Amino acid sequence: MVFDKNMLFVAVAAVLVGGVIGYFAYPAAPLNQNNETANITACDGEEFNVDMEKVNEVTDMMSDIYFIQTGTEHEVEYKSFDEGSGIITLNLMVDGNFPQQVYFTKDFKYMLQQPTELAVLMKQVADAKKQVEEQLKPVEIQKTDKPVVELFVMSYCPYGLQAEKALLPVIELLGDKADISVKFVNYAMHGEKEIQENLRQYCIQNEQNEKYFDYLKCFVDSGEYEQCLLDASIDADALDACMNQTDSQYGISGNYPAFPVYDQDNLKYGVRGSPTLIINGQEIKNIVRSPEAFKEAVCSAFTTQPEECKTSLSSDSMPPNFGYSGAGSNGGSCG
Repeated sequence: MVFDKNMLFVAVAAVLVGGVIGYFAYPAAPLNQNNETANITACDGEEFNVDMEKVNEVTDMMSDIYFIQTGTEHEVEYKSFDEGSGIITLNLMVDGNFPQQVYFTKDFKYMLQQPTELAVLMKQVADAKKQVEEQLKPVEIQKTDKPVVELFVMSYCPYGLQAEKALLPVIELLGDKADISVKFVNYAMHGEKEIQENLRQYCIQNEQNEKYFDYLKCFVDSGEYEQCLLDASIDADALDACMNQTDSQYGISGNYPAFPVYDQDNLKYGVRGSPTLIINGQEIKNIVRSPEAFKEAVCSAFTTQPEECKTSLSSDSMPPNFGYSGAGSNGGSCG
């Protein structure tokens, strides 16, 4: 097995939740591992002894962690240690090639994250906060007489279903006063059934459009597409013909997880996951997933808002997944 240091780092971090156990760095000069203790002169002039029994316990533990995550044995060798500010840095070597450092309190009671200078950490936090503040700024939506609303989802993504449930009452309220459509992310994450459902909905929307939202309203509630096809009176022969033709046109079968039907739109808007809401060409981020919030977003895109925009819809966030029971939320995405 080829040893992948990046895979290994991620794997170990997954086991030791909340602690970053190592950053790869070249080790210092090795010490004699056969000694019961190794010593170094600390900053205050006093000699500090590291407990080699504890060091050996650490190397054994690290070897076990790598074995758990990779299924193969990896040799973890102690090389040297550094001491400062009450922290011990153990310099290790993994499989003789990949240096790693781990950090402990002097008594080996606590394993620590990599020490970071406070000034560096404060700058990182400030930069991250600025990025979040920029993302949370309200988007000034371009206004048009008839807004174009495009909701990109994966048909079995729970958060995509949540967004569709928030959008459906807006569709019922505004009718054809806005150009509202559901489109699909250009890859799937929920198996072949999602590819087929994306294809099914694409064809219903394009060839039996007047029945699409009746079908979608049923599907987001129950997830039972066969019954929903009957309830929405979908022409099954026409649907099958469209699905076969579209499959052939875009080369969908056998290419999971790709779903390239809306590939150009995905690239145009930089769609990365489900749901992604686009209004008049602009992505609307951090929107509350409630009918009222979706209505407000769409209505803000009208040059002159129609009377329907004065109607209040539910402000409750829709629950993710199929159906309308359960608590709502405003976060989460697939992709």
